[in-house]
Amino acid sequence: MKKFNFFFPVLMMVSLLIFACSSPNKTDVKAQQAIEESLPAGVDVVVEDGVATFSGQFENEVDRIVAENAARKTRGIRSVENNATVLDDTPVDSATMDSLDAIDTAITE
Repeated sequence: MKKFNFFFPVLMMVSLLIFACSSPNKTDVKAQQAIEESLPAGVDVVVEDGVATFSGQFENEVDRIVAENAARKTRGIRSVENNATVLDDTPVDSATMDSLDAIDTAITE
């Protein structure tokens, strides 16, 4: 009976630890789903521990900027890592950047 009293709590703690480490964080899952809804085709995102990581290919720089900004504003996201490439790497002109900044400002207000 003494062995049972010792091993049972240890077994329970190990089981909880394994389960807790293997199940995804609910905040990460919700954040990933929210970001995926606005991503263009060809781009994927994985969220782990509050870090959104993009992979795949954006059509252009504007799409990349919009996706990154949206991800940064998503609840539960601490940082964004962009491993995706941009097919058309034409620089974004200042007027377009100003428009993107204005849209971001309007969304956050």
